[in-house]
Amino acid sequence: MLLNLFTLNNYNNQPVFGYRLPKRSFNDIRDIPGLTCAKCGEKMFSLIERDEFINKLLAGSKTCLKNHEFDEFRNSNRFRFLQNLANRHPRTPLAVIVEDKTIKYKISKFGGFGQREVSEIVDISKNITKNAPQVIKKLMPLKERMPDAYKELLDYMEVYAIKYPDNSFSEIFKKKDVFDYHNKIRLFRKEQFSLLKNKALTKLNKTAELLPQEEKAKMIKLNSELLNIISPTYYPDSTKHIMLELLYGDFISALDDKKLAANIKKQLKNIPLNEVHADNLIVGYSKLNDREIIKEILENVSATFEHIIPGSKDGPDSKHNGICLCKRCNQERATIAYSVMMEKFPEFSQNIQKQLNKVMAFIKNKKLTGYELYPQKVKKTLLDVTDQKLRINIKKFLKFKEKEAEIKLEHAKASYIQNKTRLQETNLEISEYNKKIDELKQELKRLQDEKNILHHKKEIRKAKVNNSTRILANAKSNLKSARKTLNNDK
Repeated sequence: MLLNLFTLNNYNNQPVFGYRLPKRSFNDIRDIPGLTCAKCGEKMFSLIERDEFINKLLAGSKTCLKNHEFDEFRNSNRFRFLQNLANRHPRTPLAVIVEDKTIKYKISKFGGFGQREVSEIVDISKNITKNAPQVIKKLMPLKERMPDAYKELLDYMEVYAIKYPDNSFSEIFKKKDVFDYHNKIRLFRKEQFSLLKNKALTKLNKTAELLPQEEKAKMIKLNSELLNIISPTYYPDSTKHIMLELLYGDFISALDDKKLAANIKKQLKNIPLNEVHADNLIVGYSKLNDREIIKEILENVSATFEHIIPGSKDGPDSKHNGICLCKRCNQERATIAYSVMMEKFPEFSQNIQKQLNKVMAFIKNKKLTGYELYPQKVKKTLLDVTDQKLRINIKKFLKFKEKEAEIKLEHAKASYIQNKTRLQETNLEISEYNKKIDELKQELKRLQDEKNILHHKKEIRKAKVNNSTRILANAKSNLKSARKTLNNDK
């Protein structure tokens, strides 16, 4: 049955989402809160949710500052300042206390060195969690979703929480008796794994000696390829079993000796597959702080990008070549073909649909940007890699997109008509202005002609004035000469 989180709105027949969406929008499906794994169907932690989970486990400031990590700061005035704050707010994490505006102002008065010291102390405090009993109480509900090694780890942590109730897990794992105990078991298991692996491989090669020459060569080659499957520590047992089944499947089916074929199957089932266990984890975690330990555990149930077409087969890193799996399921998928995944995990198709429904709802409600074509493209990719067998239902989403496109088209048509009308009105206005411009041009030409006439008259009159001036000057000169001659005659 195909799940669909869309419902129909009775008023406009548009698909809507059936629960409250977050206020913020996202640009990566791994950041969608509460997204379910496309393989196991369980809710995954986004990066934000994972950090929020860890932050809720941070130690109260008073308990936190007792940690030996702060020994080098204990004699400084800045540390004593933070201790006083912790005494007033003992249960509040230090990182929260220093965000208060008044506290920030006081810290700003410490100067550059003092501010850096406070910042360093606060950063260290972010890596110190509450004591083990409080932390394990929050982690245990996740146990069933963890790989086997982590289930074993959580069982150990539950025991240590009872034994060392006043310590955090980073302190517990660093204790000499705890470290030595698990390191001893780790080394023993590692040696045991190596011996069992070599013994199983020797037995398989001896079985190959019982086969005819051609089949013997094939099996010896398969036995050497077997090491490439069982050696990686990041593949879980269930995945290695499937990969071995696929590796030897055709060969075993083709054997005429069915008794020998059954014997090979039995030997493959008894091969030691994984040397990763809680003892490895605890020894490794002895070098980590509290935050890093919890983060490593939560990674198993956090969202990861799963390449539908693996990079080893030239699969692109594009978002349209991926779905989201929790880290555990991503490791279980390994490089197993999707068609095999559908066969081995019947709920796989249903859980992909469940995830895609939520993604489509976020796209529809404008809460996921850059994924507008994701449903169509990821569906095509899934169909291509499964020979059209993995059926994904995106009909309602496509109807919504069609309706959305129709609305946009109607808006575009209305806008076109409106703009066309405005264009016609503008053309009329331009025509009117052109007429006025023509009239003004004619008036300008008339005025220009009148100006030219006046200018011509001016030149004529100016010439007459100049001529009269010359005549007047000559008359004055003649008068002057006549007067001079008259005076001489006297």
